[in-house]
Amino acid sequence: MLICIGCNPGPTNPNLEEKIPLLSLSLEDDIGQKIHLENPPQRIISLSPALSEIMALLGAQNVWVARSQACDYPEEIKSIPEIITYPEMDIEGIIAYEPQLVLATADIFPKDLIARFHQVNIPVWYAQTDSLEDILRQIKALGKITETSERAEIIIDSLQKIQTQVQELGKGQIAYKVLLIVNSNPIMAFGGKSLMQQIFTLAGAKNIAESLSQPFPELTADFILQQDPDFILIPAEEPSQATEFLSHYPALSQLRAVREKRIILVNPSVFLRPGPRAFTALQELQQILHPGLHP
Repeated sequence: MLICIGCNPGPTNPNLEEKIPLLSLSLEDDIGQKIHLENPPQRIISLSPALSEIMALLGAQNVWVARSQACDYPEEIKSIPEIITYPEMDIEGIIAYEPQLVLATADIFPKDLIARFHQVNIPVWYAQTDSLEDILRQIKALGKITETSERAEIIIDSLQKIQTQVQELGKGQIAYKVLLIVNSNPIMAFGGKSLMQQIFTLAGAKNIAESLSQPFPELTADFILQQDPDFILIPAEEPSQATEFLSHYPALSQLRAVREKRIILVNPSVFLRPGPRAFTALQELQQILHPGLHP
């Protein structure tokens, strides 16, 4: 539903903001950096998979000149030229595209990246995502930057409706204990101060790592056994990956989730990427926990 709404919002009447071209643009990004552009950027590079998903939803390909090789969704953006960002960032390759704005995320790229680009007069707009509200705000900001504000508002409204529906359906439901694995060796999960914690709460789930303050705490097998989750979610494509995980930690075979065959594979980019599909993750998590709520 998310992709249909985002990519095909249907015919609309452009609002005044989109009829009149902006003469200049003043921005403040998620780390408080103030950016002033003389004109709306016509050459944007996205180094962030999450922000690239927003750009695609906005239909902003006309100003999007290049992307990181990690930006792989939706499929159609793969036609946009690719820039190498790991294991080492191709700074010269980025400069060659003469970008007027670079999009990046603070959790992936260190802030000294700003200084490197500022040396060649390329502004960097940083996103930092700790909540669903942050994602909605980023959609609005990128809508302004790409002069697609009306489309941004349609997308925001659609995502808010998903959140409201999940909250309404979840009232009075059992709060199952859940472990969502971020890394298998060592075992790492989402802590209590994370976007996924909000998704757990809204979906009516109890994150077994909620009490841990780190964004991605390392968990011992003993801790997991003590918490005894009802569900274990593994972001993976192949069922063999769940089998391999349990083979590394045979003690976990005692868990309720294992005994009751509640080890669920989920789409890694949906559940691990802090972009608009986080609302899809919210919906899918509730479907996993309470399948009877969704026809």
